[in-house]
Amino acid sequence: MEERQRQMDDKMRPDAGAVEVSPGDVNDGPATTADKALSALPYVLPLADGVVFAAHLFGAFPEQTAWAEPLVAVLLALRSVPFATLIGFFSLSVGSSNPQINKLVRFNMQQAINLDIALILPGVVGAITGAVLGSDASKLAPLANAGSDVVFVALLAAVAYSVGTSATGSFPNKLPLLGRLNRENPDNQEGGEQ
Repeated sequence: MEERQRQMDDKMRPDAGAVEVSPGDVNDGPATTADKALSALPYVLPLADGVVFAAHLFGAFPEQTAWAEPLVAVLLALRSVPFATLIGFFSLSVGSSNPQINKLVRFNMQQAINLDIALILPGVVGAITGAVLGSDASKLAPLANAGSDVVFVALLAAVAYSVGTSATGSFPNKLPLLGRLNRENPDNQEGGEQ
């Protein structure tokens, strides 16, 4: 009976099920060149989800955006694979809590997840506006196009800043709102200070 009670008490402890990590398993050291390169990969997820906001820009300025067509083709191909971005989202989520991955890479994984989540809001606003207005939604096409352009350019700026800053080995924690979210994440406490 005492053994059973002890087992129950062990299960009720707040740290029950927690994974013990030895100091040798945590990769909080300076980022290597490979870590800096890997820090850019997570941003494929928000770019793949955000490429839909680029339709107006690519249609309105075909000559100026021709350089990005190969990247857009890859992103659209990724979006065409069923559940690819969902699998990528959960993979980044799991990877961002793996202490064996360098802290810079984990920080960028979390930031890419936050960027991807932030893209939900403009998509929902557009869908609700289209549903409420019905056939009258076409009257707001110039406003919708401008909104999509702003969202895509902001996404590109955030990704360019994050990739560029990570390439120097620094944490890209200065993005408005998203940088604060990452700094407040307990896994990224040191990353927020750099």
